[in-house]
Amino acid sequence: MICFLNKIHYGLFHFQLAVDSKLNSILLKITPKKKERVVQAKINETEGFMESFHMGLVNHCFGYCYAAYFSFFSFILLGVMKIYFHIEDTTLELVIFAIPIVIGYIPMYKVVFVNDRYLCFYKEFKKKNVQWHKKWKRIAVLFCVGGFLAMVVGAFTLLNLLANNIR
Repeated sequence: MICFLNKIHYGLFHFQLAVDSKLNSILLKITPKKKERVVQAKINETEGFMESFHMGLVNHCFGYCYAAYFSFFSFILLGVMKIYFHIEDTTLELVIFAIPIVIGYIPMYKVVFVNDRYLCFYKEFKKKNVQWHKKWKRIAVLFCVGGFLAMVVGAFTLLNLLANNIR
């Protein structure tokens, strides 16, 4: 589990860098030839900053995608609580919704982010071959898509539970 989550984080980071690289190449293609050197210099100048920017972006994206899996349970729990206990208080609904997400997020936070543990794994993962990197980029993207789908399915399940209860 520890290595899997860190591989997902690493794959997301490299996916983000690949997307940025593609965007930069598109920017250079649409830039007039006279300004191309200036644009390339600006891209090179901001590379260190962009890498740290991507790391922060990936940290947030990874946390959101991971939490999205638990939002599925949050939606179902909220629907069950609303149906059987007739909860109408918005604050209590938010607390009920947040409980599974927080319970699920804490272990991931300890495994990946405490003491920047993911950076230790990055050193190990950098040594891997190109095929390994491509594989984990794909898995990381699928992980995020799966989290989004879990959240959407959870929301539709909640709506379905509430709609069937009203009839």
